[in-house]
Amino acid sequence: MEYVIGIDIGTTGVKTLLCNNKGEIIFSSLKKYSLSHPKPGWLKTAEYILI
Repeated sequence: MEYVIGIDIGTTGVKTLLCNNKGEIIFSSLKKYSLSHPKPGWLKTAEYILI
């Protein structure tokens, strides 16, 4: 059986999705990370989170 994995690295978290070749979801995950607001209108996350 073949599988496809999708990864979405967003502003507030990383989402993953594993599907088989029929399009059925085998596994999904969401890992949220914290953000800081060093100045008004700014949004920052630690660089090590995205590596």
